[in-house]
Amino acid sequence: MAHGEENLTRNKLYRLGLVWTVGALTCAGFSQTYSLTDLGDLAGGTDFSTASGINDSGQVTGWSNVGPGNNAFIWDALNGMVSIGDLPGGSNDSLGVGINNAGHVVGTGRASMGDRGFRWDPVNGMIDLGDLSGGTNASYANGINNFGQIAGSSDGAAGFRAYRWDSTNGMQDIGELPGGAQSSRAAGINDAGQIVGSSDASGGLRAFLWDPGRGMNDLGDLDGGADFSLARAINVTGWVVGGSGVEGGELHSRAGR
Repeated sequence: MAHGEENLTRNKLYRLGLVWTVGALTCAGFSQTYSLTDLGDLAGGTDFSTASGINDSGQVTGWSNVGPGNNAFIWDALNGMVSIGDLPGGSNDSLGVGINNAGHVVGTGRASMGDRGFRWDPVNGMIDLGDLSGGTNASYANGINNFGQIAGSSDGAAGFRAYRWDSTNGMQDIGELPGGAQSSRAAGINDAGQIVGSSDASGGLRAFLWDPGRGMNDLGDLDGGADFSLARAINVTGWVVGGSGVEGGELHSRAGR
C-alpha cells in the first residue's frame, strides 16, 4: 500500500520537540536545543512506526506496523499511541497522513474495493471519502484544514485528479493545468481552502496553487530547470513550499507566494 503513492521506509521515526534556551547567546542569536521523543509503536507489530503530521497542540498522526499490515494512529503526551483502526472490509491496513487542530485525521486505508481516502474523528470513527465519479476505486487523502476541508487525489472519469472534499459537497475535482495529460495531485490545504500540489502541464510536471475563487495556477519552476516543480505544503498566509528542477538536473527546495 502506498502513502501518497510513495513507498514506505521501514525504520522507526520520532517526534521532534523544540525547546528554546533563553540567555545562552551565540553570534547567530539565541542558542536553541532540540529533544527527540520516541513515540513507540503499536502492540503486536514489528517495532516499526513513522510520524507524518502534527497539530498545534502536539497531537501526532502516522502509522505503525501491527502484524500483517499498518494501522494509522493518533498520539498525544497523555494517552500515547492509539490505533484509529482501518476501513471495513479491508486488509488491516491504514496510514494517517494529516491532522488538524481538532484532532481529526486524514489518510488512506485499504478497503474491500481498493485504496480509499479516509477521514477520522473520535465521534464518527473512520469514514471512507469515496472517489471521483467514473474512477476505479482509488483515492488518497493528504491534508485537512481546521474547517474540515480535505485535499487529496482520486482516480475519476477524467483521469487521476486532485480534489477538495467537504461535508456539504463531497469530493470535487479541482482540475489540472492547461496542456497536461489529465493528471494532478493535491498535497496540502490551508484554512482559506487553498490547495497545493502538482499537475501535468504542457511543459512538464508543475507545482500549482488552487484557489476557490481563481482556480488552478501554475507556480512555475526555478531558473534553468527542466520544466519540473512540485508543491508540498501551504500555510495560512499563502506561502508555499516544494521542490523544483534547476540547471544540472538537481531538485532544490523552494518557498514563495
